[in-house]
Amino acid sequence: MEHLAALYMANGCDDTALGPLARALQLDPTRRSLWVALDRAVARSGAARITDAELTRRAASFVKALER
Repeated sequence: MEHLAALYMANGCDDTALGPLARALQLDPTRRSLWVALDRAVARSGAARITDAELTRRAASFVKALER
């Protein structure tokens, strides 16, 4: 998921990268590289910050999209 998010960000889809990053953080909240990538994606998406509720929603949306 971290690599997928990196691909999204490399192609200018920073907002889209938030979903896989949010899910990856649910699975491994101690991985520093995920937090760094999330900070970068949030900043590049134009948002000042992201709430825990929004991260949870994005993770759920990402999982739901994978299930289709």
